Amino acid sequence: MEKRKDKIITGIVFATAISLFYLLFTRLILKSDDGNFLGVVSKTDFLLFEWLGERYRTISGRSICELLTAVFLILPPVCWKVLSSILWVVFFFIVFKLSEAFGKSDRNTCIFVACLPFVVMVSCLNPAVFWFSGSFTYMIPFQCFLIACSPMFFCLSDIKCPPVLAAFSCPAALVACSQEQSAALMVTFSVIFLALLLRQKKVRFYHFLSFIAGVTETCFLFSAPGMRKRGAVEALAFQRFSKMSILEKILCGVSNWFAFEYLMSFAVFGLFVCLLIILLRQEEKSVFDRRLSYLIAVSSSVVCFGLNAVYVLLRKKLPDKGFEDAFQSGKFHITDILLMSACFIVSAEIVLALFRLIAEKKRIGIAVSLCFGAAVCSGTVLGFSSSVYASGQRVFFFSEMLILLACVILFSGLKNDRLKLTIRNSVLVFAFLIYLTECLTFFFIETPIMG
Repeated sequence: MEKRKDKIITGIVFATAISLFYLLFTRLILKSDDGNFLGVVSKTDFLLFEWLGERYRTISGRSICELLTAVFLILPPVCWKVLSSILWVVFFFIVFKLSEAFGKSDRNTCIFVACLPFVVMVSCLNPAVFWFSGSFTYMIPFQCFLIACSPMFFCLSDIKCPPVLAAFSCPAALVACSQEQSAALMVTFSVIFLALLLRQKKVRFYHFLSFIAGVTETCFLFSAPGMRKRGAVEALAFQRFSKMSILEKILCGVSNWFAFEYLMSFAVFGLFVCLLIILLRQEEKSVFDRRLSYLIAVSSSVVCFGLNAVYVLLRKKLPDKGFEDAFQSGKFHITDILLMSACFIVSAEIVLALFRLIAEKKRIGIAVSLCFGAAVCSGTVLGFSSSVYASGQRVFFFSEMLILLACVILFSGLKNDRLKLTIRNSVLVFAFLIYLTECLTFFFIETPIMG
């Protein structure tokens, strides 16, 4: 009863905070795609489905995302703000419910989950969540991915799934699979969950419905003629792309992910590393685990702060720009090679820690490994697109959210209540400061920080 009361109170506070931010501070940013789309739908001869067909043939297969964008541009802006707020409240309740499968879900977990949106790096958060056009390409597909997959996970974990969530899983799958990254996530996680459900004989009819809807929309998305045409146009800005080998494209995607996740998004990556180390040492079963945790702490700090700072001082540019110049020119500076190598070493240590976590806490270890692996892959696949450097930092929104989901799972597995309280309070203070900063930024600046 107490847990339910905490969840409701925290949910109300979270819903109020996120709704007030959307209603009072967000707006159409007319010097961006918002203005371009608004100009199109405002024409007297505008025909929605004719426009969607033209976009499908010439630009991309994101027809459902673009349908929603056009419809909500025609409607009053408050409709988009209300929809976005509702989706974040749904996110809060889904993720809190998800945490119940991995440990103690209490007031600390409630507040921790409520803080997650404002832990995402601002230059990624703003264009993916609080920018009208960007939200229909990133935030909304991700939320729909969660809505579509959560009924399968709840069934696997013997957690009661709300009927309304099951009812919306099929349409949510369609929206989720109208964006390339979320489509890949949706299909991959659905296959894993369905295989486990079939093995345990727990599968339900609506699980197949959402899966079939998702796969169908994914085929529609990737078969769009416009995707190939747009890729050819964007390749003109990255002329070396067509000459790159598969291995080099993978390295391009991974290095781009390193530059953002390890070397820029300190809050999310730092939180993940801290929780991983704490949970690894929680049982104190092995000297190896203790030494591995020290090694990860030291090496990740050296790479994220020390080598990162040295790189900037020597090259007079941030690593993301340095790596971009290297892959576009084909000329790699020694500092590029050293920093990438150091990031690979940190990644290898994290993978080893995840294997140790699976050995000690199988359920938590596998879930965290899946989320972290999906986060890495969602960034790496960008290396196979000629527009890998064209869309800024918003393309890492899926990666940020997946790592934060891994953080929730790790946080739920902590046994020390005092430690959980300390971590919760630290995250709460950080999120609150970011929230206030965002309010001031959106109020005083015409075009807020957009990575």
